[in-house]
Amino acid sequence: MNYSTSNFDLEFAPLGFKWGGTQVTGLPLISEPDGGLSEPLLAFFGYSVVSDRVAISSLRPEAFTLRQWLVFLYNKGLTLFDGTDELLIEFRNELGWSVEAEVGAKNESGKKRQSNEKFEKRKRISTKLGTIFTFYRDLPFALPFMYGGKRTPTFVGQNKDDRNHPITLKLGWDRKKKLHVQKWFYAVRVRVTPRTPRAVKPKESERLYSYLRGHAFRVQKKRRLAAAPIKDQIVADRNWLIAVAMVGGGLRCEEVSRLSVYQLAAALFDAGITSSLIDLDSIAEDKDAKKRIISKVLSLKDRKEYAFLSVRITGKGLKTRYVPFQIETVCDLLEVGVWGCRHQQMKLWNRADQDKLSPEILLSFQTKKALDSGTIGDIIAKGFKACKIPKSAHQLRGLFATVTAAAMWREYFSQNQYRFDQVLINMALTDLAAALGHSSINTTVRYYVDKELHANLTKIDSKSANLFRKIWDILVMGRRELSDVRTNILIQFVDRLSLSEDSSFFTLATSMMLNDPRLILDQTHHPSRPTLAYDAS
Repeated sequence: MNYSTSNFDLEFAPLGFKWGGTQVTGLPLISEPDGGLSEPLLAFFGYSVVSDRVAISSLRPEAFTLRQWLVFLYNKGLTLFDGTDELLIEFRNELGWSVEAEVGAKNESGKKRQSNEKFEKRKRISTKLGTIFTFYRDLPFALPFMYGGKRTPTFVGQNKDDRNHPITLKLGWDRKKKLHVQKWFYAVRVRVTPRTPRAVKPKESERLYSYLRGHAFRVQKKRRLAAAPIKDQIVADRNWLIAVAMVGGGLRCEEVSRLSVYQLAAALFDAGITSSLIDLDSIAEDKDAKKRIISKVLSLKDRKEYAFLSVRITGKGLKTRYVPFQIETVCDLLEVGVWGCRHQQMKLWNRADQDKLSPEILLSFQTKKALDSGTIGDIIAKGFKACKIPKSAHQLRGLFATVTAAAMWREYFSQNQYRFDQVLINMALTDLAAALGHSSINTTVRYYVDKELHANLTKIDSKSANLFRKIWDILVMGRRELSDVRTNILIQFVDRLSLSEDSSFFTLATSMMLNDPRLILDQTHHPSRPTLAYDAS
């Protein structure tokens, strides 16, 4: 007889049903073809509830999986006590797990990747195999004795020496739980080819900033207070500063967590803003000293397209790099961070012994130490979710990359005497990759820089680039000068013309004006020069 799932009734325990003295309403009840309940499965489900392995609601999908496994065994003339590695592999293949997909194409890093469709299918199959593995792992505890009083064997274990188990296990690292967990030995980690992350747009970052900084106001409104509690004001500024540091410095969550007053003090000294390494905490209430430092930081922007302050960061893999922080970001870190949130927290905690306080800028009220990277990621994730923006903390780095790429481009363009060539492109992208802590420029371009911006900046022979060369030849190579009035007219004209269609009134009117013989400058006419009013000769 060929069995199907219809031969195995699946019901759920009614109200009042108990297992081991515990109310287990909704517990899965699977019947075998003869009408009797499957005792091993019933014991497993009951044990899962009383041992708090999972909630009853989570047993529903597991019940469908185990019923499917039971059908597979029945069609082979086997029972649940006959499970082996070989049968699990055969069951996996029957579900549609292809060997070709397991080999998989490899990406640049050599890791196995699958397309999104294959990923979803393989993920479902992996989940089912994980459920069956858990069933056999827990069965000796859930059902110590089989039919006839024989002790239930240990199905799962590591094959060592002369001891062989029907189902073998291995230890795998669970990144969420941060501990080693038991897994089926033949389980394959399913990876999906990562989609190119879309960088956060400026308007999206502004919405995020507004939400994070509005925390104190929301608390005040909810509690109907005359003013927001000082603690909530600090939290609002601190959380806002997290996003600012990510956008203005392109930092990862763990790098934001480790950002300290020492790093800022060293950056100020290296830039010549301070004559020595100073204790930034000690001048938190010295208005004149703070004003002098902020003024010198802002002066870095004078007559520069790309102004920044280099801060030494220890990043991924404990690699050190210098990150070009935007000038406004440095000012925010000092005024809102060091002399704002951090100083207020020190006062609330009555920390006169500053030497014992964690040097990190962003501190937790719970631990009085640096916010950990997980908390920082959660803060930004919750902010994006509240703003209904499908982005993550890491994608804020994309905005930094795009803004910094454009700023670097303008600065290097001027340094290159406005010559647009491959050297300029390579120099800007190399420096940007270094700022983000990437060993490969390809990673920077593929995942972080805005595609349209990159396309426009790297097209050496584009129409825009050729147009710029012609303007360069006319004004610079032709040694012609424009007054401020004519310069402003030219800028407005180019802007308007770039937004107009070929058939627009503005374009046609401009063309008529330029071709009007009455307005064409006579090239033979030279402007009159001043002459002597009296010739003594």
